[in-house]
Amino acid sequence: LSNTAHAIRALVATGEPSASSVLRRASRSLCAAQSKSGIFEAPSDEHVGSLELTARAVSALLAARGPHWGVIQRAVPRLSSRDRDSLW
Repeated sequence: LSNTAHAIRALVATGEPSASSVLRRASRSLCAAQSKSGIFEAPSDEHVGSLELTARAVSALLAARGPHWGVIQRAVPRLSSRDRDSLW
């Protein structure tokens, strides 16, 4: 998931249009990984915790400028909640 988030940001930084198929596929893949609680659970092969992964995903989706507001809105409260220490 971290790689997908980094790829989205790289594509945006290099001028990839938000309507491009590769950017839309990467964004959809990232959105599909969100848990019902709003966070992005770190799989066993990730080297970061769920809080950092959620922040990376939100940042990438904001950069992609697609129709991802529902995903972003579910994630942001988890980033700012008092129980965020439990997500590390």
